Amino acid sequence: MFLKEAIVCLGLAALVNAQEPECMGDGFQIIPKLDCKGYFMCVYGNPVEMPDCPVGSVFSTVAHVCVPENSYFDDCKREGNVVFLCVLLLLVFMLLVLQNNSLILFLP
Repeated sequence: MFLKEAIVCLGLAALVNAQEPECMGDGFQIIPKLDCKGYFMCVYGNPVEMPDCPVGSVFSTVAHVCVPENSYFDDCKREGNVVFLCVLLLLVFMLLVLQNNSLILFLP
């Protein structure tokens, strides 16, 4: 029932995460990936994808190195979590349909 919506949502998420960044000028530049798992290095104005950080680590936007995930040094803003938002929206949609299109409000 929700297969079509799930495929569209995950396809859009993959498209957003796959977009290459824009390099500004011809100088040296490091651009973190949206999911914070690695970075791009600009070479003569062209983004070059570098290898991902090891499992359990993320790329620090300040230090320009891989650091332990959720540590004091983890300063990357995770903007690429589109898949999570997709799944959350699909769950809300399913709840609405299952509850006969009535909105469930959780009040304290």
